[in-house]
Amino acid sequence: MEREKKHQIEEIKRRSALYVGVDVDVDNTRIFDNKTVILVDDGAAIGATIIVAARSIKRRFKLKRLIIASPVASKDTVKLLKQEADLVEVVTSPSNFHAVAILSEV
Repeated sequence: MEREKKHQIEEIKRRSALYVGVDVDVDNTRIFDNKTVILVDDGAAIGATIIVAARSIKRRFKLKRLIIASPVASKDTVKLLKQEADLVEVVTSPSNFHAVAILSEV
């Protein structure tokens, strides 16, 4: 467990340096304090993943604002997401949306 934890912390540092452009001390950073953070999901069927991410970020940082964005989410999920963020932006909320899937031509 400790070996995996160490590996994941190193991966977080690597990605933070790559995406954010700074070297991050995962245990002590306050990099997102007083910032607007936008969480993006490729599609929120039930919203579980993005809700967990939102709660984790809100618990760890003192955000200025949290915005959740997704191209598609069910209407019920949008209601849940609004409880987690200051703003939720969803392109479409089809009434029969149940899952996110990758479609490809055969």
